Amino acid sequence: MKSPISFEQFSKDPLKAIMFLIVLCVGYLYIDIRATHSKEKDERDARISKMEEKVERLTNHVRRLDSANAYSVSKVEMLTMLR
Repeated sequence: MKSPISFEQFSKDPLKAIMFLIVLCVGYLYIDIRATHSKEKDERDARISKMEEKVERLTNHVRRLDSANAYSVSKVEMLTMLR
C-alpha cells in the first residue's frame, strides 16, 4: 500500500503532513467513540428492560399484598363488631 504522502512531500511541508496525520487520528477516535457509544447503549437498553420486568413483578406483588391486607383489616373489623 502506497502512503498518501511521500517523505519528500513531508520534508518540504511538514505542517501539511502533520495536519493529515491529525485528521486521520481524529477520524479514528470518532469511529471508536461511536462504536463504544453503540455498545454502551445496547447494554443500557438490556438493563432497562430487566429493571422494567422487575418493577412489574414487584408491582404485582404489592397489589396482592395490598389485597390481602385489605381482607385482613375488614375481617378484623368484622370480628371486633361481633364481640
